[in-house]
Amino acid sequence: MIREIPRVSAPSKDSSKELLRLYRIKDSDLEVIRSMSDQVLPKIQSAISEFYEWMSQHTNLMAFFESEENLRHVQKMQGIYWESFMRADISEEYISDRKRIGEIHARIGLPVIYYMGAVSMVYDQLTDISHG
Repeated sequence: MIREIPRVSAPSKDSSKELLRLYRIKDSDLEVIRSMSDQVLPKIQSAISEFYEWMSQHTNLMAFFESEENLRHVQKMQGIYWESFMRADISEEYISDRKRIGEIHARIGLPVIYYMGAVSMVYDQLTDISHG
């Protein structure tokens, strides 16, 4: 069965609701994320460490970090992001922060293929945590 693709319009005052509609994310989906929070968050730093261990094996990815201090800062911010994500509060503030991070990725020239690979890896980690 083919579903209708939601129309994309120029961002409005309440773009968070538009994005939820666009990506077909329902309140029940957000509730599932919230319900997993207690299980996932205690393990998130380990997952982040595993992710950066994997990244350390790819010099082309590590080249995006200016210094060890920059790498530690990004890791810390990623932990803060996952705490925010697990609250599943898709507000205008959340969307604004995601746009800011996207702009940073664009400014440093991070290829989309690396970003999507990272998303896939983190998805696998979260799935493992939630089933383990």
